[in-house]
Amino acid sequence: MKIVVTNEYVTVAGKTVLHNEYPWRTATNRHTNTDGSSWGWIDQAPGHVCWSDNESFNSTAASAMVRAHNQWLEDQQPLSIKIIKAKREYETAKAELDSVRGKYEAASKRLSAAEDVLNSLHATQEPA
Repeated sequence: MKIVVTNEYVTVAGKTVLHNEYPWRTATNRHTNTDGSSWGWIDQAPGHVCWSDNESFNSTAASAMVRAHNQWLEDQQPLSIKIIKAKREYETAKAELDSVRGKYEAASKRLSAAEDVLNSLHATQEPA
């Protein structure tokens, strides 16, 4: 599938849509076409951008268009903004890891203590 991305628009499967400042996402209508195929639209894209699985601009093409636009949008951000986002993601991941690590260490201590008690009880048990 040919994807063309410029600073003004993205074209996929013959459908051209102008970029805007919003991230896009594909949506699927809960009702199908009369032939049973799915159809939907691209949220936040300018105008009414619809796709249909019985046409060349189908769900796969719409998803490719969304990915291309969202990547283009990400690429427009200045390096300083990308660094801020990366730092925030790093801090969030580090906090999550620290939390999990603390739980792991506490569980390891409990397991070791339980194992010591079990071994002690087995050692004092009289042979049958």
